[in-house]
Amino acid sequence: MKKTFTILCQGYETGNIGNDIYMANIDRCLRLILPNTVNIVSKPLIRPFLLRRSAKQIGKYAFSLNKIIDISAPKFLDVDLVVLSGPLISDRNGNEFIRFMEYLKYHSIPYAFLSAGSYRYSPDEVAYWTQILDQYPPIVFSSRDDFTYNAYAKYAKFSLKSVCTSLFSSINFPIAKVESLVGCWDDNSLLSYSDVLRWIHAEGYSDNFIYRPIIDPFAIGNILKLKIVRSPVPCLLSNSFLDYLAYYSQTSLMISSRVHCCAPTLSYGGEAVLVNKTGRRALFDSAGVNSRPLKADNSVSVLSISEEKIKNRYDEFMRFLASSVGEIINI
Repeated sequence: MKKTFTILCQGYETGNIGNDIYMANIDRCLRLILPNTVNIVSKPLIRPFLLRRSAKQIGKYAFSLNKIIDISAPKFLDVDLVVLSGPLISDRNGNEFIRFMEYLKYHSIPYAFLSAGSYRYSPDEVAYWTQILDQYPPIVFSSRDDFTYNAYAKYAKFSLKSVCTSLFSSINFPIAKVESLVGCWDDNSLLSYSDVLRWIHAEGYSDNFIYRPIIDPFAIGNILKLKIVRSPVPCLLSNSFLDYLAYYSQTSLMISSRVHCCAPTLSYGGEAVLVNKTGRRALFDSAGVNSRPLKADNSVSVLSISEEKIKNRYDEFMRFLASSVGEIINI
């Protein structure tokens, strides 16, 4: 009987919905492309790359990188491949990452970076991580932006210049569109509430509601927010990424500083105004989104992407998984 191949996939249900969305898409893609002889374990990692989340928030079943004290100790992580994802590459977290890489290398466990992104998008960060990945290279690497691919893909045996897997949400988690909403996720120094009202009227969205979501409405404190929310109709969300995808799928226009509010909205055919000047905007440029300015200085633009373009990048990503991971597990 053929040995079952086990993949530890950096799991969702981390408490960070944006992370959960691209991780869940990776999990779904792997399960669709790989045979039943492959056992995929999606497990949240209590890891240095997500310092804001405590062990209690993520859950007692998470795998903690802090357990790795002596890399030569008996192997306690009995898997054949580890899959990491997202903006993990930060020079702030190098020591803990190096320890994890040492552990995997000592026990001959290969690892993959899928939908990988940079953190600071700076020359200093590239120089720092070039040394680390030269010593502990991933076997598989797919990027979510061109900057990250150009900096690090050369260290992997298999590499793909791809897009953020959150853009595949409409394919992996199809949801029928029955409403047409305007979503305003957060206030931002670059965008005032009056700007929102003016822009949506100018864009012809005047008959739609502005939804400002309330997270976990029955938690202490959030009940009061239901009474002061500025939307005509408040939107109630649980802590499940599926609730968020249902919300994004009905949103014709999303206005937010959060890239993983905007990316799923684009996936479901909506438009997005990303109010964010950080390097993480690169994932939209690399995806080939369409952009039309709302301001003369191009500081704020409306983004969109065609269904065909998303499908083409999805098919490309799935072929890449089939060939790269397929060779590793010998199928």
